[in-house]
Amino acid sequence: MADSENITKHDNLILTSEQIKQKIRRIAWEIHERNFRSGDLAVVGIASEGRVFAGKLADELSVITGRNIACLTLKLDKHATRLPQIELDMPVDSLENKTIILTDDVLNSGRTLLYALSGFLRLHLSKVQTAVIVERSHRQFPIAADYVGHSLSTTVGEHVDVRIDSEGNMSAYLN
Repeated sequence: MADSENITKHDNLILTSEQIKQKIRRIAWEIHERNFRSGDLAVVGIASEGRVFAGKLADELSVITGRNIACLTLKLDKHATRLPQIELDMPVDSLENKTIILTDDVLNSGRTLLYALSGFLRLHLSKVQTAVIVERSHRQFPIAADYVGHSLSTTVGEHVDVRIDSEGNMSAYLN
């Protein structure tokens, strides 16, 4: 998304790329511990930062489990005022009976995860869990993350921005 030269004097680094890598590794182990008896796992990332997170998480899970972990991209309008159209980069029916880990970069109001989850309601899934890199405490919807990299108390006016540099490294800023 943004390179380091786009950092302003008002941006405060809250997670370095190395810290995010560690958090992703820890989340992958937690997912494995809670789901080691589950059948197939699929990691579904909300475009765009959530998809990068999903790819890194799926890679870690593949290393831990020795299995190929499916990684998909879910697209939706995060700013829609009504339930938006959901697009998945593979047929949604191919997820039947799987455990889905839905990922996004930041959990704030819960609206984006709620909208994203709506796309899976007509399926028979083994389990649906959610994972985020940063969780803020301004929920307007009854959505909670099962796996959280970092919990952060912020004011309503502050914004958490997860950025991806040209090499695919992620870092998080508060502005």
